[in-house]
Amino acid sequence: CRAIIPVLRARRIGQHIFTEAVSQHAAKEGTPTMGGVCFILPMLLVLLLLIVLGVCRGVDCTAPALAVCLGVANGMIGFVDDYAKLCHKGNQGLTSKQKLLLQIIVASLYLWAMSALGKMNTVVEVPFLNQSWDMGIFYYIASLIIIVGVVNSTNLTDGIDGLASSVTLVACMGLSVLGFLRMNGLAIVGGSVMIGGMIGFLVFN
Repeated sequence: CRAIIPVLRARRIGQHIFTEAVSQHAAKEGTPTMGGVCFILPMLLVLLLLIVLGVCRGVDCTAPALAVCLGVANGMIGFVDDYAKLCHKGNQGLTSKQKLLLQIIVASLYLWAMSALGKMNTVVEVPFLNQSWDMGIFYYIASLIIIVGVVNSTNLTDGIDGLASSVTLVACMGLSVLGFLRMNGLAIVGGSVMIGGMIGFLVFN
């Protein structure tokens, strides 16, 4: 972040705010865009290293690997959107329909791969009731809506609360806590790696 952000500023690679945005977004005008590269690449390298080490030790890392692919694919959609904005020198990158379609495709491929490889089932445990329900096809529909919804939620928070990294930081802390409760090493380490990346980004941006 220390090295990349000054370069983005020097090249005037800044965010353009759309006119319909809330007033709090005005202060974001000129903030370096594509700054996510600063923390996405280091986190990706560390997560890939963890997955490789896990595979070498005989640990089944299929689900974490697919989760990383899901994150990278959505990150690429964001990168293309930002790059298009820079090319147009405005706030219009991909259209809302284009982004939504790409996000649905990516999420659908992820769910299909998880199901095809036997890493997902449609049974949901109901907290506190000690019951489980088989949602069938509705499980995939609900999962698709949740994934696409979470991906799009950053569009509303980005630029108001320390960019999207602050709210992502909270989500990663929750992931780490769940990892401790479930004794899931990959969730603990993966969440911690992402927390470090978010804090570094917030400090320098």
